[in-house]
Amino acid sequence: MHKLPRLMVLLTLLSTIVAQYSAAPAAQAAFGAGDFLKANGPTVRNNSGNGTVVTLKGTNLGGWLLQEGWMSPLGYPALPRTNWTASGSAAGASAAIDGNPATRWTSNAPQANGQWFQVDLGANQAVERVTIDAGSSTGDYPRQYQVQAFINNAWLTVGSGSGTSQVVTVQFNSTQVTRLIRVLQTGSSGSWWSIHEFNAQIADEFNLRQALTSRFGSSTADSLIAGYQDTWIQASDLDTIKAMGLNMVRVPIHWLVLMNPNGTMKSDAEAFRKLDWLISESSKRNLYVMLDLHGAPGAACPWHSCGQTGTNQLWTNATYQNWTVQIWERLATRYRGNPTVAAYDLLNEPLLSNGEAETAQQIRQKFDFFDRLYDAVRAKDPDHMIVMAAFYDWYQALSPATYGWTNVMYQLHHYNFDTVNDWNVTNNFIQSALDKYATFINDWNVPGFAGEYWFSTHYDLYEKFMSGLNALNVSWTNWTYKVNGGGNWGFYQNNTQAIPDLLNDSAPTIADKWSRFSTNYFQPNTQFQNTVRAYAPEGSWVALQAGANSNYVSADNYGNNPLVANRPTIQGWEKFRMITNPDGTVSFMAMANNKYVVADLNQGGRLVAQSRGVLGWEKFRRVELGNGTFGLQAMANNKYVTTDLNSGSPVLIANRDAIGGAWEAFTFVATAP
Repeated sequence: MHKLPRLMVLLTLLSTIVAQYSAAPAAQAAFGAGDFLKANGPTVRNNSGNGTVVTLKGTNLGGWLLQEGWMSPLGYPALPRTNWTASGSAAGASAAIDGNPATRWTSNAPQANGQWFQVDLGANQAVERVTIDAGSSTGDYPRQYQVQAFINNAWLTVGSGSGTSQVVTVQFNSTQVTRLIRVLQTGSSGSWWSIHEFNAQIADEFNLRQALTSRFGSSTADSLIAGYQDTWIQASDLDTIKAMGLNMVRVPIHWLVLMNPNGTMKSDAEAFRKLDWLISESSKRNLYVMLDLHGAPGAACPWHSCGQTGTNQLWTNATYQNWTVQIWERLATRYRGNPTVAAYDLLNEPLLSNGEAETAQQIRQKFDFFDRLYDAVRAKDPDHMIVMAAFYDWYQALSPATYGWTNVMYQLHHYNFDTVNDWNVTNNFIQSALDKYATFINDWNVPGFAGEYWFSTHYDLYEKFMSGLNALNVSWTNWTYKVNGGGNWGFYQNNTQAIPDLLNDSAPTIADKWSRFSTNYFQPNTQFQNTVRAYAPEGSWVALQAGANSNYVSADNYGNNPLVANRPTIQGWEKFRMITNPDGTVSFMAMANNKYVVADLNQGGRLVAQSRGVLGWEKFRRVELGNGTFGLQAMANNKYVTTDLNSGSPVLIANRDAIGGAWEAFTFVATAP
């Protein structure tokens, strides 16, 4: 008697679930073998390089598997105090760096101008700030102070101010690489000056992991980092990226994701936990993934962007180089044959100098190591594209022919930090970058990739840059998906939640704070999203059927001849990728030669598939005529395209002042690529 009501409840619940899933959009098929990408000349194509052109357009998952303090809630880890020594205007300075909050260094006298405390870090280290903790000595914080770093054989003031609380934090005016730090007392007080704990801090991934391990042990440190990673990027973020029309994510990886600090490999379950998840979820959404070793052992550049600030020991340490080779061998073995993986990005922003342009010898050394990595990857994976960094510029790179490389892509990053607020300078910077892409991808016969870029709030210049890249089939990923602050750096920004205090917060408190950095805690950067969204679509494949004779338009003779309407059926030469430009016009790329159709005014307005990019002559305005037909108005001369049956062959020419009838009418037939 009671079974029927329970059954009805179950059936009602089941019908509700079915209805919910029926209302959801159908899932796309995951990537298959036909989606595997390879370089083919200056373009990337699917079907292992033999299919259609795929321009990768996406974003970076910055701050996820490699945190950077300026953009993610990394906090400020303290540098290890191993081999530190301290001195001061009074004895007992070592008590301030012994790790025991109950001990202290003190001035042994009321605060007065000229008292000092100094630390020798044992070796040059990058430092962004220091903390001066008066501990339980109430009121013994410095009333006024200067903090100095010993740089180039002289003391440089890097911070100053007035103390107002037991813990005084001094943020340096810029990151300094130094061995000696000195604090000068410049004020006076009846209280003594006491330091229970003195710490130097730097916000990068390497020191974050060191600090967490030092405080809590490796197991808890790994758990905290895993929890953060589960929060920062989730499946819903991939849905957002896909909904923007993007087709790739570049994922920056720190070497300690895959390897232990001593150079032994982590287990597959730990090392590939998030990468396997990302690749699986991205495949379901038809998003490609570029694996980017952003932080190599020893660091490939001396900045936080390489995971360890103030050092680039990768270039001088054979052990670090061997570890980097082993990491890429492991990645290549793991993902060999996986069509979701677009490419292997070997090193991020590699730089042998401390920021200045590299010498010819340094460039050769760098690319010799690239060649070693290339050979190591190819021994494990002969098929995936490999990305080489032309950093800072094409002129600081060597061509693939130098080493006999194949199936490679060259990457550049585009930042003009010092002059970005000047529109004219930034405009020229962008134009120069586009001009170089046009030259080098053709001269070197390789695809180009703008792996990172940022132009502040110059939305019109973003448009110029991305439209220019699209016209050249150069792939791109903006930096980045999300950032804590603003500045137009991310699609999501301005998270005001508390960042962990890595010196004092408990492990549960750190975990709780990091849990508030999922994307729903950020503000959407709508204007920037819409700017990028306009340049993301790939376009649709069509054939054009001429109303004049019902034949299909062909890019005859591999596109070398003017377009002609003389084919009764649709084959390869009759297929065009139609792209909608941000201004509402359309452009057509011929499958016959992967070039854009132009109304060539040097040939009387004849339509020819001969351009590698979209400027003016490549744009057409569609005019709806009814009955499913359209006219095409060439932006080159504002004339309408006609199928001229009076010429020797029915060529397409933009030379009509108005649409007069069937000769100016075309039907767009959707077709598979």
